[in-house]
Amino acid sequence: PEDIFVLRQGGAIVAAGLLWHQAHYRQNMVKAYHGAMKAAALAPRLPTLFGYLPVPRAGAPLHFAMLGLLPVKGNNAALYPPLLAGLGAAARRRGFEIVVAGAPKSSSLWQVLGHARNLQFGSRLFTMQAKPNPATKPASGKPVFLECGWL
Repeated sequence: PEDIFVLRQGGAIVAAGLLWHQAHYRQNMVKAYHGAMKAAALAPRLPTLFGYLPVPRAGAPLHFAMLGLLPVKGNNAALYPPLLAGLGAAARRRGFEIVVAGAPKSSSLWQVLGHARNLQFGSRLFTMQAKPNPATKPASGKPVFLECGWL
């Protein structure tokens, strides 16, 4: 319940979202930095002068929450700022300094996230599935399990 935020208007739910902390079953770590991030890692507190978080130490687990389930009524982009503000407040109460969110550029969520202060870097999507299981294969034929690995 503390990880779920619901936005109401006139008593009706118009948007909802949740913070997903995955550390209970997996750890995410920075193995190494490359390019500009490698230089930034030499002075990890330097980004704080520009309003960003310090660069996490390579080899240390990252403490972050993923934003999930962000439906809004009528795909109304105006509902995202108060929804994200509520989720951000919940993240700070839980001690998260990093919140990870993603959205396709064609979405109403991107209209809001695209203007927020952020760090962007290339990523790749990898499919992960221990054993193929025809019973869980969706009609699209695409793999069921996805992991996002940042580079």
